[in-house]
Amino acid sequence: MYRFIFLLLFGCSLHLAAQPIIMFPGDANNDGVANQYDLLPIGVAYGQEGFPRPAATTDWLPQFLPQQWPLSLPVSGVNLGFCDSDGNGLIDSFDIDAIALNFDSVQSGAQPPPMPYLLPDTCFSCPKPILRIGFDRDTAMVSDTFYAVLTLFYPPNVPPIQGALGIAFNLKYDPENVKDSLTRVFPDTLPGDLMFVTATNTLAKSWRAVPSGSIGFGAAGRGMNALFFPRPLGVVQIIVDEAIIRSTAVDFWMEAADFLIVNHQEQVVCPGLVLMDTIVLFDPVDAVTEAGSWQKSITVFPNPTGGWLTVQSPDVPIERLEMFDAGGRRLPVGWPGAASSTKLDTSGLAGGVYFLKIFTADGVAVRKVLVGK
Repeated sequence: MYRFIFLLLFGCSLHLAAQPIIMFPGDANNDGVANQYDLLPIGVAYGQEGFPRPAATTDWLPQFLPQQWPLSLPVSGVNLGFCDSDGNGLIDSFDIDAIALNFDSVQSGAQPPPMPYLLPDTCFSCPKPILRIGFDRDTAMVSDTFYAVLTLFYPPNVPPIQGALGIAFNLKYDPENVKDSLTRVFPDTLPGDLMFVTATNTLAKSWRAVPSGSIGFGAAGRGMNALFFPRPLGVVQIIVDEAIIRSTAVDFWMEAADFLIVNHQEQVVCPGLVLMDTIVLFDPVDAVTEAGSWQKSITVFPNPTGGWLTVQSPDVPIERLEMFDAGGRRLPVGWPGAASSTKLDTSGLAGGVYFLKIFTADGVAVRKVLVGK
């Protein structure tokens, strides 16, 4: 009975075992490219053993295995010999090193031939996890370092069997105003039940590059569902450029796309919402430079101020106001709503330099405000 269940789960095809395969280390799903999605098959097959690969290497070269492993992945049918990237006969966390080493490398010479990694079996009863991309602050100035926090949310009390084994996706963002070569990803490695593959513009672990403004991210459990409760996945460290070159204030955000979430049976788990935050990047020196006529018409007075500050925008109504101190921290300020003129009480602020963001339908203007005591 137990033998039957085991063979059914892993799609065992004993008659294939005698056939040889040609694989490329890191392309664990044999779709022709090594990337974060190859972590998911390794997670599903974690702990399985099979035939070691003669003269194994992790170089991106065709690797010959005289006979296929007796087991295949349960939905895609990919032979587990492809998941054994280091060729030692055991599928474990060491196999993901070949993904990082060969990240974004492509091949067409595998046998059986590479095929798109399409999974027709979907777990419709599995809850849809929500991914939130938040920031550790509201604003960042030139040369500042800030962090995007990746968090996966699940409803309370989800049984592990209805969770997910792993998730893989791409993060996209505009790299123009950040030092993209210094972007780093720090996976959340505690409590240690997840394996990770991450790739930035200059680093896929230690070796390979991806296009500017892109991050490949993958996280997977070790043979069992590890995603069924709210948990952080990691943070992205980003450094603002020396100058904000496009405007007085730039909104920066990240988009997540190309999701693939699977459970321990290699079934697809549908993603839920993606909640995206925004951070404002600006140069305190250039923040007071007006670019358009509507911005030139905005006046803020008296400046310096020690009490009520008047903000007027005769050309386009003010939709929202936000004030930040010199360290980029947003301050609680109240105002009455959309209007061409409004006032802010600055009497409770310590003396110093502040930045006022003025939101309108035509864009955002930033004014430097000096509060004197």
